[in-house]
Order: sequence, then C-alpha cells, then structure tokens
Amino acid sequence: MKIKHLLKAILVFLSIDWIDTIRLNIFNLPFKQGRKFPILLFKAKLRIAHGSFVRLDVAPSQCSFGMIKLGCRYSRNVIASQGIQIDLASTGGLIFRGSGIIGHGSNIVCRKNGTVSIGKNFGISGNFSLCSHTSICIGDNLSCSWGVSIYDTDFHETEDAATGIPTEMTRQVYIGNNCWLCQQCTLLKGSSISDWTTVGALALVNRSFSDLPSYSVLAGIPAKPVLKKIRRTDLAVIANLHDWNLTSGLSLLNPLPAVEAS
Repeated sequence: MKIKHLLKAILVFLSIDWIDTIRLNIFNLPFKQGRKFPILLFKAKLRIAHGSFVRLDVAPSQCSFGMIKLGCRYSRNVIASQGIQIDLASTGGLIFRGSGIIGHGSNIVCRKNGTVSIGKNFGISGNFSLCSHTSICIGDNLSCSWGVSIYDTDFHETEDAATGIPTEMTRQVYIGNNCWLCQQCTLLKGSSISDWTTVGALALVNRSFSDLPSYSVLAGIPAKPVLKKIRRTDLAVIANLHDWNLTSGLSLLNPLPAVEAS
C-alpha cells in the first residue's frame, strides 16, 4: 500500500506543468507565498496580461506546496485531454481564498473588468467553463460536478429590437457558501444563489435566488425552486478518499475539519 501511494505521488509530481507553474507562482504571487509553489498547473495554457493579476488571499504561513491544483485529472467522468486554460486580460484577475482543485478540460477567462473570486476548499470535477467581464464571486466549500458553466456576460452587445434600448450585457454572479452545482448546469449573468443551495443537473440559472432558505434545490430551464430540500453529507468522506499526498499540501483537497466540511 505504501509503495502504491508513493508511485501515485511520483506520477502526480511528474505530471505538473512546471514551466507555467513557475511563471504563475514566482512572477505573480508575493515571493513569501510563491517560493512555496502553492498553485500547481497541469497541461496548462496560461496567459496573464499586463494589468491582470492572480492573488492568493491567505497568510504566507498558511501556504503549502500544491494546496491549489488546476487542470489535473480528477474525475473519470471527464475524458478531455487538455488540462486548464487560464486567460486573464482584464483590469481584474483571479483570487483564491484557500485550497482546492479544478479538474482537467477546464477554462477560466477574464475580460474587461472581470474578477473571479473563489473561496476555500473548492472541488470542481472538470470540463468547467467560467468567463467574467465584471465579477463572479464563489463562496467556501463549493462542490462542482463536471460540465458546469458560469458566465457573468452575454459576450455580445444587443438591444431591444422594438425600442432600440441597449440590453445590459454584464451582471455580477454570486454563489454562496457550501453550494453544490450538479453536472452540466449553467449560471448566467445576474445569477445569485444563497448558502447551501443545490443546483440540479442541466439546470439553467438566470436570475437571483439569494433569499432562499438553506438546503434549497433549483432545477429546470429556467431554474426554479423545488419543494424538496436536500443536504449534502458526504463532502468530508469525498475529501478523504482522494489522497495524493506528496506533502501535506498535495492532497487533492486540504479538507477542513469534518464538522465544517460535512
């Protein structure tokens, strides 16, 4: 068992995209953070334009090697061959507030004033697509299945054909703490979901649901609240099953204590 564990750790270590990992950590994070290489990239396509930023909002003492893994093979339900594209060409950028993982086949793009903020202990299976032109704010303990899309923009300028009044092209997206986004759901501009909300598979969220009670479920196209409420109880178990330790930071999710993660 120890040999199998060691071989897994070695394979993970060798699959890191070291060139882009060095670029991101050394040239975009403060040296006290970056020298620990807290962010690891796998099969990456990285572009951070002048004026954009990547920020890790934790104290240097809380940084550990590989506490954030972007683009690694995480779920067997995702068969994409690529790792992750991070393309930041905005006056904003990408903010992480703690550890987590985004699986392979994923894409994060920021344009115009776009800023993306992701809370601690996030787990995103893969084939994930996110684009921000204004602001996407994601809370702590996000559980996100494969094929999920989040956009705060329509991408194209439009107007009402009858009146000629321009349509608002961008609006902030907000996702509360402890939310669960199921496979292939989509959140569009102006979407807002409160803490402990579950978004069902294939659902399309296109407006604010910020006043829903805990454990609410959104389903359908467009999404609407359903009567049934559910609570995710296996998050701590899932975190403990994924054990790619090379250092304490290289476990897939640096889990919170079970009382917080469950």
